[in-house]
Amino acid sequence: MRWDAPGTLSVSDREALRLRDLEGLFAEEAARSSGIDVPAHQRRLHRARASESSAPASLLSGIE
Repeated sequence: MRWDAPGTLSVSDREALRLRDLEGLFAEEAARSSGIDVPAHQRRLHRARASESSAPASLLSGIE
């Protein structure tokens, strides 16, 4: 998985992360708030979390 610099998540991915992890909305509520269906919201959230969670490992790869 490729990781880009912090702050490079798309607006829609950041919004999914904010709605679920900061505001604590359920998937249905977050999807409705964004005007999308639940599977689309879950894809955005998964993509955002994967990008954020891969950052430390990629930054440390190759360091001994």
